[in-house]
Amino acid sequence: MVGSHQPNQDVGSALPSEQILQAINDLRGQMIDFSAQAKQDRDLLQATHDKLATLGEDYGHLDTKFTETKSLVEGSLQWIRSDLDQNTETVKQHAEILSLTRATIDEQTRRLDDHDTKLHDQ
Repeated sequence: MVGSHQPNQDVGSALPSEQILQAINDLRGQMIDFSAQAKQDRDLLQATHDKLATLGEDYGHLDTKFTETKSLVEGSLQWIRSDLDQNTETVKQHAEILSLTRATIDEQTRRLDDHDTKLHDQ
């Protein structure tokens, strides 16, 4: 019959059954590849999230240690400053005592020299 054709049999687009089956198999293979890639991507994303969580915990631990160490160092520096101030004051007091002692010795030496001079003059 001219001008009549059966459904799904367009002459220009008809593919043999083997080509259709091969195209379906190729698509299935691509879907499997995409599924495998998606699983790898999910695994990588999960590993990244796990690593970020671990890094966050490590950072928190380091931050705590840093804060503790900083506090210890500040406390030590405060003690050192206090001790240094106290020692500086002690040194000043000793310098004053030394100065008074030296003045006393100088005065005693002058008196002895004067007395010795008087004895020689006699």
